[in-house]
Amino acid sequence: MALDATTTNIFSNGVHATFLLLYFIGAVTHYIRKDHTFSLYMVCFFFSLFIAKLLGVYVHYYYLDKVKLEFAGDAISLIVILLNYFIIESIKLPNIIKIFTMFISVTFSFLYIIHNGGFIYVASPLLIGSLFVAYYSKSMLRLGFIMVIFSNIIWIVARFIENHIAGHEIAPAYRYDNDVYHLLLIISTFIVYKAVAKGECKTDNTN
Repeated sequence: MALDATTTNIFSNGVHATFLLLYFIGAVTHYIRKDHTFSLYMVCFFFSLFIAKLLGVYVHYYYLDKVKLEFAGDAISLIVILLNYFIIESIKLPNIIKIFTMFISVTFSFLYIIHNGGFIYVASPLLIGSLFVAYYSKSMLRLGFIMVIFSNIIWIVARFIENHIAGHEIAPAYRYDNDVYHLLLIISTFIVYKAVAKGECKTDNTN
């Protein structure tokens, strides 16, 4: 296997997946202890993140197999709906915001599927959901989701610039922007995890 972006993407995705697994295990541990820091929604949020990341590793590994790539991509777009649902329920956002966020999430997932891909259809609902969570949260949790927003914007802008310079969509072998994106997300999700563990999303564990 050549040491190009297809290889480094698999590695950086795998590293991120490892961190997300640790965050998920930590979330489950807190939930079992009933220390009122992680709700079941938040546990499911970290689990969904981990599954989405595993699918991301799968996508980078089988990027030449269009059938496997399409299946994994569709699954990721659907998981984004769950991610937004779990986090907005954890933060207890206003109902109108919940409805709007879920409408946007379902719409973009549908667009992703009918257009056979397009990273913008995955990143956009995540950005919108993170914006609302950042606005309604506080302290370190807000910082964590601002970092998530920043990570996605950097990724989108970098890919746009690369494609513009190349004059076409760059090949997977040159998408090193993914590695930067994965590193930024490792930092972002760590901040989110630490914020919840500190009690910034208190719960009575009844949900």
